[in-house]
Amino acid sequence: KLFLEKQDLSPFLESYNQKLVNVGREVKIIKKGEEIIRTAIGINDRGELIVQDASGDANKQLSQVQDFITQAVDAIVICPTNSAGSKSMVELATAANIPVFTMDIASDGETVAHIDNYKGGELAAEYMVNNMLTDKKGNVGVITYSEIESCVQREKGFTDWIAANAPDVVVADIQNYSGDQSKAADVMANML
Repeated sequence: KLFLEKQDLSPFLESYNQKLVNVGREVKIIKKGEEIIRTAIGINDRGELIVQDASGDANKQLSQVQDFITQAVDAIVICPTNSAGSKSMVELATAANIPVFTMDIASDGETVAHIDNYKGGELAAEYMVNNMLTDKKGNVGVITYSEIESCVQREKGFTDWIAANAPDVVVADIQNYSGDQSKAADVMANML
């Protein structure tokens, strides 16, 4: 009630940040077609989640994970900058008895759980063939983001599933949009 009246959490920051579920974990912030990966470090006096940015830098992300280990967090959830760059992070956390979960990109280390983007691509292909291509044949186009490992895995799962399970469906074109929404719209228009 006090926050609602004063819009100020400063009297509760220490207590709340000790209990905040996302502290020390990678979170994905989505705003108008843009995904931003940051590390949650707490809240400010307005109740906003404060995050750190690894900026796609595996060394910086490793340093952030080392800080979390030093803080003796209960678990670490990361969105690795890439699979290969995350194994050392996972090994350090595991040695400290801290379980690691990954989001979006799997680690090449042994994590508690991760997202299987290849399987996600397979499921998307299966859904499309079974629910959208009612006669189970046709030409499809794929717009991907080839600079992002998770997108590459989803594309591969999609095209592999089509090749193995839908002989009358042709992947007619695969185009990279490089994270640019206007380019994606142009690519889609050209495909159509």
